Amino acid sequence: SGNANSASSATFTAIDSLTPNLIFSPVNSSTNVDVNSDITLTFSEAIRNTDNSALTDSNVDSLITLKTTNSSGSDIAFNATIDSDKKIITINPDSDFKQIQSLIRAGYVVVVDWDDDPRFWKDIAPAIERTFRSVHAIQVTTTELAELIKPFNPEVGVFPNAMFSLPVLSPDRFNREGLRLFFGALNREKDWAPLIDDLNAELRDAPDFWSFSVIHDRRFFDALDLPPARKSFVPTCGYDQYLAEMSQCDVAFLPLMDTPFNHMKSNLKAIEAGSYGLALLASDVLYERSLVDGVTAQLFRDPAQLRHHLKDWREQPDRARQLGQQARHWVESECMAAHQVARREAWYRDLASRRGKLNQALLKRVPELAATAAD
Repeated sequence: SGNANSASSATFTAIDSLTPNLIFSPVNSSTNVDVNSDITLTFSEAIRNTDNSALTDSNVDSLITLKTTNSSGSDIAFNATIDSDKKIITINPDSDFKQIQSLIRAGYVVVVDWDDDPRFWKDIAPAIERTFRSVHAIQVTTTELAELIKPFNPEVGVFPNAMFSLPVLSPDRFNREGLRLFFGALNREKDWAPLIDDLNAELRDAPDFWSFSVIHDRRFFDALDLPPARKSFVPTCGYDQYLAEMSQCDVAFLPLMDTPFNHMKSNLKAIEAGSYGLALLASDVLYERSLVDGVTAQLFRDPAQLRHHLKDWREQPDRARQLGQQARHWVESECMAAHQVARREAWYRDLASRRGKLNQALLKRVPELAATAAD
């Protein structure tokens, strides 16, 4: 109608009302945490002080309290830092060796259990190496890992992963049509990414036959080309829930790329899955050391071979179920903790009989312990 509005403006202040997500490492109620390890607080977005001033290495300590046992325990001295993106706070408890010293004075032989490549954790490598040096002995799951650790401490015992008991199988999963795959792992995107196209090609060919149970890895879950009803996702969870999800599946998908880190891993996931009678669909990397292709597992070297195995199982699903039974028999006959009792006891008794010499070697490796712990 020819009536024009004049230019107008408005000024307002917006507020970010969403609290950042926070992940603690170690997670709440963790056990067997390395006494010398750092604590990290990872936020989903950059954080600032409540007065909107910047967080820095010099002021972040004042926001944190670290105590022994629980909130009523004694204060633990520490140094905290925040990364340049203002998303990760790292807490480094002061290491005064009091716990190790008290154990030595009480006559204990201190053994650390370790099951990962220490070279991978570059940010805390000095703390890990200090841990290896400041105990009497270390137990690991593979000879490859033992050789990597011996330069820091020659007293290393090798005891492969094992199950304490064989779980009772759920009969429900044997009465359904098709096969359900299980995938539950941390930091595995580089391992599954080269396989996802061929995996999805097979899933698209038979979406009513295949289904997937995924734990933790949301990217993998989203990448699976299956109808929503044919896949389920569980965020990072406790071990009991992890095993419960696994127990309802038919196949364990265990991809590993050929990297130094993966070669240092153990076969624990295969043992867990095998104990529940899952067919083990695994990369030849690492797993060929303990599994027999076509007998206790189906191994693959490339995406095409992976797809071939899946197609074969789709056409003859009983082959996968039979392989799961053979994997369970492998665990029962070779991977039970009861098989290691005599050898473990002999090693522990030998360490105890040499406690005096082990103390001398320990104090030589870590002279700081000698101040109050020497016999």
